[in-house]
Amino acid sequence: MTSSMDIYLTYLKKHMDDFATWPAEQQANAIKDQQDPSHEVNHDKFFKEADKNDDGLLNEEEYGIYIDLWGKLMVEKFGESFPFNHALHLEGYNPLRVSGKDGISQEDFAQVKQWAQAAVAQMQSN
Repeated sequence: MTSSMDIYLTYLKKHMDDFATWPAEQQANAIKDQQDPSHEVNHDKFFKEADKNDDGLLNEEEYGIYIDLWGKLMVEKFGESFPFNHALHLEGYNPLRVSGKDGISQEDFAQVKQWAQAAVAQMQSN
């Protein structure tokens, strides 16, 4: 049986492959944005806004709203040419449900963030 981490890391690889095709300026914009403290503030804001039934989980429809909010912000910050791959982000719904709950929780996001950071650190050390 494939673990939640393996499923997520396969999805992360798709993101990294897509990211590698972006222009250098847009890659730098995305990295800078993720390192900015406002990124976590926006995540929390968008999660709360998207969680329409206020159950602490994003179902598939709510996750789509969450992704739309991020896409809109990235275009506002970096322009229409920002290569936000909406369809790829939507593919993340099941890989992000690492807890097995009926939606994506804040804890799921925290866990995959740790996995992603570890994966990137490992790649950089190779």
